[in-house]
Amino acid sequence: SIYDEFRHWLEQMNWPLRLHLANNDVPGSIQAINRLLTVRPDRLHPVTGAMGSPKFFVMDSCPHLINELEMYHHADTKDGQVPSEKPAKMADHAIADLRYVVNRLSRRIEYPPMGRVTIRW
Repeated sequence: SIYDEFRHWLEQMNWPLRLHLANNDVPGSIQAINRLLTVRPDRLHPVTGAMGSPKFFVMDSCPHLINELEMYHHADTKDGQVPSEKPAKMADHAIADLRYVVNRLSRRIEYPPMGRVTIRW
C-alpha cells in the first residue's frame, strides 16, 4: 500500500516521523471536538482567570479553521428522514485536520521511549 511504501521510505531516510493510519470516525471525532470546546464550570480559564473554560481554544491566527467551524452543519434531510450524523459536504479541510488530530490524541497514546511524548486525556 502507499502507506507501507511511504513508511519504508521514511525509515530508509532515517527520519524520526511516525505514521499512523487515519481514524475516519466522523461522528465520533465531532463529538470529541464538541466535548473539548464545551465550557466546563469546574475549569479555570487560562486567560481571564475566571471559572468556566473549555479544554481547547482556537486562536485568531487560525482564520480558516474559524471560518469552517462557523459554517459547519449537518446535511439537510428530506421530510420524514432521520437526520444524518455526517456533516454537509463543504470546504472542510481545516476541520478534517482537526478531526484527525483529535481522533489521534483523544485516546491514550504512549510512544516508545525514543518518542519522548506521552499524552493522556
